[in-house]
Amino acid sequence: ENLARRASRAVARVKCRAPGKGDRTLPPGMLELLIVPTALDALEAGDLSKLQIDQALRQTVVNYLDRYRLLTTTLQVREPTYLGVKVYAEIVPDEYSPPDIVRARVIDSLRKLITPLAPGDEGQVSGEGPAWEGWPFGRDLYVAEIYSLIQAVPGVKHVLEVRLSQRQVIPSKESLPRAEEGQPEAAAEESLTPVTGRRLEVPDDTLLCSLDHEVELVAL
Repeated sequence: ENLARRASRAVARVKCRAPGKGDRTLPPGMLELLIVPTALDALEAGDLSKLQIDQALRQTVVNYLDRYRLLTTTLQVREPTYLGVKVYAEIVPDEYSPPDIVRARVIDSLRKLITPLAPGDEGQVSGEGPAWEGWPFGRDLYVAEIYSLIQAVPGVKHVLEVRLSQRQVIPSKESLPRAEEGQPEAAAEESLTPVTGRRLEVPDDTLLCSLDHEVELVAL
């Protein structure tokens, strides 16, 4: 993983999978590298298509690692599997904070948590320690932690409801940026599947990324 990051500045994150580990069985002698490209600006603009790794980057990584690998080792380079997550939340803002500002803070906090790359300001994500590098490979998402995250946002008095929906994100097929808040959602989000239960299970080769979160303000 460290060597793959050295191969190119276009490599932001890497996970190496070996035979016998994870849900997908790899043949003996093969190492699989899951590459997340440097695409922070695009992600912050809602363009998930930039998570695609092109053939040139694949070949750069393979060529660099070729000098270090054993002759009997085969390298496979691909993108992680991505799951897009949409959070729907009903909140009660406190009486001292502008509601629109509170909504924006909540959405910003969700995007900083549910992302394959670290936030641009490298700020701490609530409850995740000082060095959040983006969603960990294979880490499940719990509905309870979304409640906790939103409740900790300044200006939020109560969190009434949280619902999650998800869909697979294939970067090569993601052509439209996120819809602006208050505008109709992109057609791709019509395939959203509600998350039932208390958590979204995430396979070990998978990362989460944010879709268009929806925050409704409620007055009690």
